[in-house]
Amino acid sequence: MKEPKIQILGIYRVDLNEELIEEAMQMKYSGINLSEIEIRKAKEAVLEELSSVVLIDVLVTNPDERFNLGDFGQPGSNQAPYDEVYLSLDGSSMISHDKPPTSDSFRLAFFLHFFDPTKPLKTSYGEIPAPPIRDMPEH
Repeated sequence: MKEPKIQILGIYRVDLNEELIEEAMQMKYSGINLSEIEIRKAKEAVLEELSSVVLIDVLVTNPDERFNLGDFGQPGSNQAPYDEVYLSLDGSSMISHDKPPTSDSFRLAFFLHFFDPTKPLKTSYGEIPAPPIRDMPEH
């Protein structure tokens, strides 16, 4: 059997637009009566949190029984991947949200908070150096 391999195709910063900020504010503070000062502080906290989020796109080749999304993260961080999606090899279609495909190669995209670009990405098969963070592609 061929060796399992993870290749980072891209690490992308999330575009912080008003719609995303408002959605995050609603998720975190909906139903809470905040003063104007508290709203300003909450928005600052949301902006700080969102500015640390990246989208990571990886190619998984020859996964074996050791493959586990829960292994992904960064050394010294308790942040875990979320909103993962398993994609076709060309990235144009979603295969699954919750479990990896049984094929011998697939793409995986997920978000990770508090990403440190100086640290590698941990995977089920070891650590991979992180490429530079880039702007989110159109697709």
